[in-house]
Amino acid sequence: FFQAEDGIRDVERSRGLGDVYKRQTQKVTAILVLSCLPRMLSGQILAHECMHMFLRLNGFPTLEPIIEEGLCQLFALLWVERQTNAPNVSDGDAAFGAYLAQSIREDPTEIYGDGARLAIAAFTAHGLPTLLDIVKSTRNFPSR
Repeated sequence: FFQAEDGIRDVERSRGLGDVYKRQTQKVTAILVLSCLPRMLSGQILAHECMHMFLRLNGFPTLEPIIEEGLCQLFALLWVERQTNAPNVSDGDAAFGAYLAQSIREDPTEIYGDGARLAIAAFTAHGLPTLLDIVKSTRNFPSR
């Protein structure tokens, strides 16, 4: 329920909380997120959508949805976990962050959930810079 999707490539998959709007070129024209959401949820959505933007602006090839959404969910998870473990985080943000992280890790869907788990495993094995290099050159996760 809390994930957001790139709204241009396939509108039917959009979950509607945030979208990256882009043209056919490597240009991002906007990131839109619903207002009045809790801070942790807004940050998770922005992190997810910023990874879509990063992929566009850094010349990544068109990726299968499970690969692209997996990377975006990984980035959202890393942001949520960093915020949840930050010094002086409120009890409410820590609890909601833990819930959001668990939701990403246990998402039952193929594209978001399986994609996230594949991305997390690749990140754990290779680190983020190497993972991104591999995906950029192969259009796939390592060992997939």
